[in-house]
Amino acid sequence: MIPAPTRQLVNDALADALTAMVRMNDDIDEAGPSVFSDGRSHPDVLVAFHNAYIGGWGLDSGEEVIVKFRELGGEAFQCQKMLKPRGVMRRLDNGAQHFFTTGKERGRTMIKAVIFDFDGLILDTETPEFESFREMYRMHGSELTLEVWGACIGTGPGAFNPYDDLEKRLGTAYDREAARARRKAFYELNMQGADVRPGVRAYLKQAQQLGLRIGLASSSSRAWVTGHLERFGLLSFFECIRTADNVAQVKPDPELYRLVLKELGVAPEEAVAFEDSPNGLLAAKRAGMHGVIVPNPVTVRLEFGPYDMRLDSMEQMELKELIGRLNDRSSDRQQRA
Repeated sequence: MIPAPTRQLVNDALADALTAMVRMNDDIDEAGPSVFSDGRSHPDVLVAFHNAYIGGWGLDSGEEVIVKFRELGGEAFQCQKMLKPRGVMRRLDNGAQHFFTTGKERGRTMIKAVIFDFDGLILDTETPEFESFREMYRMHGSELTLEVWGACIGTGPGAFNPYDDLEKRLGTAYDREAARARRKAFYELNMQGADVRPGVRAYLKQAQQLGLRIGLASSSSRAWVTGHLERFGLLSFFECIRTADNVAQVKPDPELYRLVLKELGVAPEEAVAFEDSPNGLLAAKRAGMHGVIVPNPVTVRLEFGPYDMRLDSMEQMELKELIGRLNDRSSDRQQRA
């Protein structure tokens, strides 16, 4: 059986659809004929669908909804056309009327897309990276602080060159190739057996189930990002991936996020960025997006600018609850404006 709260939301959704059809009257033919092939009207079929749905179908997707419409004798395509303009199909899919719609519902701007950073957010490469460079400094009698290193997290290699910085501190040249090789070995040793961060897989699966568009914006190279995603079986989740290969300026410049937004066909206020670094958050905010930060063990000690929500881990809150809260906050701001 479908849980009682979901039944109520389904009931509300179908009531909206029925009301809309009654109001459409003669205009109903714009969305499809007013009578199905078996002679029943749209409201008759929807009532039958509604009764069967809350009776325990337990449907999982919009495709199953369409199949059930067909079984009721309706024209599946026309049913779908009737419902989609009101966002009812999306609400039936997710069982959460006020969280998810196909667009703007009653004047509210709703989130349609989630865009992820990669390094430090999906896979924590940043903690081993910092630790490997810190070890390199210590082997030469120096110390790399997080205050210095933090400026380059989430951006490109041009922001800070640790090899140049170490030479400047030493006041003399050193064997860079040997230092580079030892640092790389230290990094790879720390990355052995590494998995994606807790909650990442669940968020990607939930985003698909909720019908959200999924993108990725990274200051790293495409080969680096896609190689890791493929290794962990996550590459197929992403509709759009934009990396340092695609832009002149990486984060904190907003160009990466703007490219992903354009490809996904959503407005900035309809998307939320998940970031782990101040530079990444700044890029998302400059692009006009919602920003949720999930710091890793290194970036948790850094100072972030304004963000919409902060999580210790993606396991802390289910995606649908997070999206619902962001939608509600957006609605409150729009009402105050």
